[in-house]
Amino acid sequence: MKRLVFLILAIALTVSAFAMKDFMVPSETKTALEARGTLTSNSLERDVPEFSFEIEPTALATTFYDYMPGSYCSLPLQILSDGSAYAAFHAQETAAVNRRVYYSFIEQGGNANTFTIGSTDQWEGYPGIAVDPETDDPFVAWHVNQDTSSATLEDVLSYDMYHISGAGYWKVPFVVISSDINTPFDDDEFIWPYVYIGPSPVDGKRRVYVTANNSVGHGPDGNPSENVLLAYADFDGNDIASQSEFEWSYTTVETFDNWNAGNPDTRPFKSMSVSPVDGRIAYVGYNTSDELFVIYNENYGEGDWTTVTASAINPVENPENTFVDENGTPYSDMFFGHINDGHFNAVFSNDGTILRTAGAMGLQTSADTYYPYIIFPYVFSFNFETQEFSFRVLDAQINENAANPEYVWQENEVYLPWDTDNDGEVDEHTEDGSVAFFSGWPIWYHDNDTAFHENSFYTAKGDDGQLAVVWFDGLNNKLAQDGQEGYEDWLEVVEICIATSSDNGATWNETIRLNNIDTPELEGIKPAYAYPGNKIETLADGHGRLHLMFLDDNSFGSFIQGNGNQDGGTLMYTALDIDFGEGDAEDNNIVEVAGIKASNYPNPFNPTTNISYNLPTAGDVTVEVYNTKGQVINTLVNEHQTAGDHSVVWNGNDSRGNGITSGVYFYKIKSGRFTSTKKMILLK
Repeated sequence: MKRLVFLILAIALTVSAFAMKDFMVPSETKTALEARGTLTSNSLERDVPEFSFEIEPTALATTFYDYMPGSYCSLPLQILSDGSAYAAFHAQETAAVNRRVYYSFIEQGGNANTFTIGSTDQWEGYPGIAVDPETDDPFVAWHVNQDTSSATLEDVLSYDMYHISGAGYWKVPFVVISSDINTPFDDDEFIWPYVYIGPSPVDGKRRVYVTANNSVGHGPDGNPSENVLLAYADFDGNDIASQSEFEWSYTTVETFDNWNAGNPDTRPFKSMSVSPVDGRIAYVGYNTSDELFVIYNENYGEGDWTTVTASAINPVENPENTFVDENGTPYSDMFFGHINDGHFNAVFSNDGTILRTAGAMGLQTSADTYYPYIIFPYVFSFNFETQEFSFRVLDAQINENAANPEYVWQENEVYLPWDTDNDGEVDEHTEDGSVAFFSGWPIWYHDNDTAFHENSFYTAKGDDGQLAVVWFDGLNNKLAQDGQEGYEDWLEVVEICIATSSDNGATWNETIRLNNIDTPELEGIKPAYAYPGNKIETLADGHGRLHLMFLDDNSFGSFIQGNGNQDGGTLMYTALDIDFGEGDAEDNNIVEVAGIKASNYPNPFNPTTNISYNLPTAGDVTVEVYNTKGQVINTLVNEHQTAGDHSVVWNGNDSRGNGITSGVYFYKIKSGRFTSTKKMILLK
């Protein structure tokens, strides 16, 4: 019995050691200052794009490792040419076993099969995945401890021979990056690998890239500084059929190496992207020297790299000296800059001429302080033709008392939550004369100390100008945790936010918000760590299909990060049909979507509204009405119906025939695997 207890303890300690080893560690911290806005929500009505759940949230796998199940800075959900998908993630079956790397093959209808990729029980994690555009074969890389006599992690690669045998025929994982490769320092350890596939300089082949970050820093203050090791190899379908391990070449990037060595001592937060149209590859992000940067190569990763930097500091005036230090002295040197946004991917758009990422900027001071409640989401761009950076705020709330309440924030304008129409005047004051301003917290978890870990901003791209940025808004949860009256229902609720564009990011639609209070499909679900699929599929009439993977956390908060219970969660998959608006899609690239089309008129209404819908196929149909708490208050249809047009009238009563109060309600139509949920407003 004692031997069994000892063995269990040893396993738990080993798991714990590796769990700590491959965390990203903060390089420096800034002091958080409290300044919660007196305005916390926007009362103006905005035109949020219509959307529906094509596939309701479906379980992929359970896990006890409830933190960042996919890679930090790439998309773990890859969409194939026929609309099916591969997901790559790490998970633990129990709290005391090795964390393993899994894949899910998800059919078009949402049915999924999930298995480990490798067959060896060892500590694995943070997989990156890319799909070969020619064959739809997925390539997955992850770091792993293969030698139990040491703590060294190596990066291995595997690929599924999907185009030959269908899903599930994986190549035995093989080492791509190890400590044996010549790098600037002997103790370098390159982990957290990401995979990308793009054009090759060799006729008839593609080039696969595996890039990994150094977990060891060599600057004078010992802070982490993640320089990169880039491996690349050329391949074609024959190489996959023969289960080749390819011929790999390796390179590091001089600018990153200098930062790692302390010249200057700077840490980059970055992602990589590969142009689909030429040999350009690039790293993009910001660093702890308050710089934006793009470091790119025009020759498939071979030869020289070009570094372009710009200041990441955007100075702003202290509105009416509102923000003061501990002595009551107003700050005179305030700015908006990157804060708590280290997890993001990058995409090439506009025929490969523009590189886009997303993240957050928050109000800060030169005294290394920042305001947690004044952080907002942005999309960032780099134009290779002009060699210039730009940014644009997403989800900017406009004060209804502003001089111009219809103001739209333009490129390179820093959103000011106290001057939301950008006219140079404070929009509103409180009764005591203080400046009123909106709050912002685009971070999954409310705690300031874990915000470095609990953020994500991911971008998906379509072939016809569609872009989508996915992040979490935890503001209402943070207000609830801080005891703000009226937010009690949000104590364990955060929102998945989706901003969309139909014109390659020139303009952006209002934000879609998904939460388990207002979104019936998420009832009983605690979403965390949401990743979009890499590809937005073009549908008819300006619509696009956005795939999502996220963790349904059993208890609110990541136990791995010291929050919540040690009870894990479930990896989930869903797909949304979103109206992106008119873009630049060609008619011959549009496919008709098989889904439920629905609308109601009038809306708002009193006392009745007519709900019209079109069914793609015959089947059993339900039409239900929900309140904002996700409770069913009436069932309008529950029968078998033919394909085609149908309608039903709702008279504003509940299932007992009682009239209900004015407010926002949802009707949900479900037939087979298809669902459509829309909002309606009852005004009495």
